[in-house]
Amino acid sequence: MNERDLKFASWVISITSILYGVLSLAVMSRNGYSDGYYSWTVNRGFLPLPFIMLIIFGLLKLAGIIVHIRMMKRVAIVGLMFCWGFVWTSSLMSFITFGPNRTVITVLPIIAISTFIAMRGDYSE
Repeated sequence: MNERDLKFASWVISITSILYGVLSLAVMSRNGYSDGYYSWTVNRGFLPLPFIMLIIFGLLKLAGIIVHIRMMKRVAIVGLMFCWGFVWTSSLMSFITFGPNRTVITVLPIIAISTFIAMRGDYSE
C-alpha cells in the first residue's frame, strides 16, 4: 500500500467504526437487539462494550490522523483491530447458533485492512 492508500484506508476504518458503533448502539437501545449473540447484555443491564470501544478507538484514530501523533494512531488501529475481531467472532457465534447473518461477511474487509495496517506498522503519517 502506498501513502495515499493508507491515509484513505485509515479514514475509512475510523469513520466506519464510529458509524457502526453509533448505529449499533441506537438499534440496541431502541429494540434491545443486535445480531443475536451479544444482545443479551442490554437486557441484563450491562453496557454493550464492543460498540462503545469502536466509537472511542475510531475517534482516537481520527484525532491521531488530524494531529499527526504516531502513538495515538498505533494504539487506535490495534484497538480497532481487536474490537472488529470481537464483533466478527460474536457474529460468527450468532451465525453458528442462531442462523445466517450478514455481519460475518461484511466485517471481514474491515478486519483485513486494520490487521494489515497494524501488522505492517504503517500508521498513516
